[in-house]
Amino acid sequence: MDADMSAKPPVAPTAAGQDEVLVLAMADSAVQEGLRFEAEYDPFASEQTWPTNEEIAEAEAEAKKQRQEEEENMTFTDEVDAPVDRPARVRSARYRGMKSLRTSAWDLKQSLPLDYARLFQVEDFAMVQRLALARGKDAERAMKGQLRRKSQDPADSFSCFVDGIGGRGGLGFRCIILSW
Repeated sequence: MDADMSAKPPVAPTAAGQDEVLVLAMADSAVQEGLRFEAEYDPFASEQTWPTNEEIAEAEAEAKKQRQEEEENMTFTDEVDAPVDRPARVRSARYRGMKSLRTSAWDLKQSLPLDYARLFQVEDFAMVQRLALARGKDAERAMKGQLRRKSQDPADSFSCFVDGIGGRGGLGFRCIILSW
């Protein structure tokens, strides 16, 4: 214990009927840290700022405007807004007008995705379907025969016999493990 802490501090005399004040310890100015550390400015102390009423009103107006734009886009999904910085005719230059959708020339293969290049047209779909089903049945038969041969081949299978309680004449079970 410190010498200052072990010594009894002076206690002020009290009058009768007043509460007695007890001093537990006195501060030592040689050990006490200066107030300079508490007076230093913390640059992060003023980081948090609360929004003003104007900022709140601006944020609400922006959110309302964005909701209205989303609702309008959902209502009129096929409409496209023209950019402000260039004319609409430049934006829609790649589109061609047609006099009639029914009578105008129509190229079916124009602007198809690149993945469609892997596909091809079939002249007689019914014939191709019959051939595919016939080949599928042949493959299915071959697979069933292969499974049948696998399960009947004793070299490919492993069998075990486990004696139960009571020795050789006791209960047992037989397990067959097939290799695939």
